[in-house]
Amino acid sequence: MTTSNRLGITELAETQNNRSVTVNEAIAKLEAGAFCFPAVSIGDTSPPGSPAEGDAYCLGAAPTGAWSGQATKVAVYYNAAWLFLPAIEGALAYAQDANAYYFFDTSTWSLLAGGGGAGDVVGPGSAVNSNIALFDTTTGKLLKDSGVAISTDGTLASNSDAKITTEKGVKTYIDGLALNLGKRGRVRVATTATITISTALNNGDSLDGVTLATGDLVLVKNQSAAEQNGIYVVGPSPARSSEFDTYNEHPGSLMIVEEGTVNDNTLWVCGSNEGGTLNTTAINFTQLVVTAPTTIEFSLFFASTFLANEVLAQHIVSRAFSLPAGLTGSHGVAIAAATASTVLTIKKNGSSVGTATWAVAGTTPTLAMASLTNFAIGDILTIVAPATPDATLANVSLSLLGSL
Repeated sequence: MTTSNRLGITELAETQNNRSVTVNEAIAKLEAGAFCFPAVSIGDTSPPGSPAEGDAYCLGAAPTGAWSGQATKVAVYYNAAWLFLPAIEGALAYAQDANAYYFFDTSTWSLLAGGGGAGDVVGPGSAVNSNIALFDTTTGKLLKDSGVAISTDGTLASNSDAKITTEKGVKTYIDGLALNLGKRGRVRVATTATITISTALNNGDSLDGVTLATGDLVLVKNQSAAEQNGIYVVGPSPARSSEFDTYNEHPGSLMIVEEGTVNDNTLWVCGSNEGGTLNTTAINFTQLVVTAPTTIEFSLFFASTFLANEVLAQHIVSRAFSLPAGLTGSHGVAIAAATASTVLTIKKNGSSVGTATWAVAGTTPTLAMASLTNFAIGDILTIVAPATPDATLANVSLSLLGSL
């Protein structure tokens, strides 16, 4: 027997007996796809346990059981057996379980754009209003309640895995953190005296030796009406910067000035308290002066008594410094007093430059250095015991104060 080219319907033979069987089967096949295939489901690979007569399924890529070897075909349950129709490119099918239309694209059944979801989506009866919906399983056909709600709370106080905060809520939270920390920023120039803001912060104006340009940020800090102080943007109509256009954005803010004859590379902090009103409450900025250390101190401790000519301490200089004449600011002490006059020698590169002398029965030394002594990087500072050490002088502390 031969079959038709498109649907594979068995054709009648001239001498065929029981022609009704062939005709009825052909009618069933034609009926199955008269308009499009009304499938119970699309993409399935396992036959249902109790199919109803006339049920149709558009099969997936690797079907099993009674459908084995019939990949992507349309299976029709007829007379308690399965008939298989070839899937033709462009064929349409309607998935009753997914309420969506599919088409065959030569290799697979694909969801038709705009062919699904035309009606209401029905979720589980236990769904909570405003909760996020998730796919249930991997078919993309079912939805479930995720148990996670969308929250606009800007405090994140609930600390919950059952909430997702919106962009606005996150921004509110971050802004709150930034406000508590105080803002940090840079301005091009700062004022040195009271100005008329509307006319002194225009393009081409000069401020602290700097010619202003539109868009420059300026720290206004010297107004006689301190409520006018703040961060302004240069332009035809100078206005407060958008980051500092409320009062509470100022307290704690730290500004570095990039240019200027007076204010170049200076740092300013707003020490005003929170809770004021913009353009009513004073906004005060104070300069932070960061200074490098100017002194250096060597604290030395020598336990017990000394040996003859013992090197009690040695320091290789890694940062240049000077010890002043007379060792002003330096101090020494001994827990156990000397029984005879004892002199410790302070040396630079092996040569004596000063002394620390304990008198008989004394616990505090007399410090001496004839003149200012400079130590360069690589020089060696040593403290040396006398050739004849005292028998009782012990547990000596010596602190040498120098300048950088």
